[in-house]
Amino acid sequence: MAPAGGSDPSDEWHRLGVEAQMSNNPGLAQQRYQHALRLDPRHVMATNNLAVVFANSPGFLGEGLLTIERASLLDDKNHIVAVNRALMNLEAERIDEALEYALKAVALAPKGGEGNHARMALCMILGTAGLASNAIPYYNE
Repeated sequence: MAPAGGSDPSDEWHRLGVEAQMSNNPGLAQQRYQHALRLDPRHVMATNNLAVVFANSPGFLGEGLLTIERASLLDDKNHIVAVNRALMNLEAERIDEALEYALKAVALAPKGGEGNHARMALCMILGTAGLASNAIPYYNE
């Protein structure tokens, strides 16, 4: 399936990847994100989402961590990338790194709405680390 004309082709392939991912078709999502990255190797969200696809595929957490690290290098101010990097490090039982990136995500995220995801991830990681009482200020924001 080729993207519709009139917009940046890498953005269109990224959008098609999101559609495939949301339709629970990770193989197709991976292909589409990789195509977006062939067109624009610096496409942050295609890199981020490809990392998520890898991390959610059995046996590919390591590839997910490498890919999310690349997304962080492309844009170290993106709170969505920081949240996903925190959660992947938590999955890999790297609690210190998970806390580091969750705190970074909260600092970068907007207040309310879209930023709630970062605060929820931080609270979950603090709970996992046995520091649930430290989550209260973030939970109440």
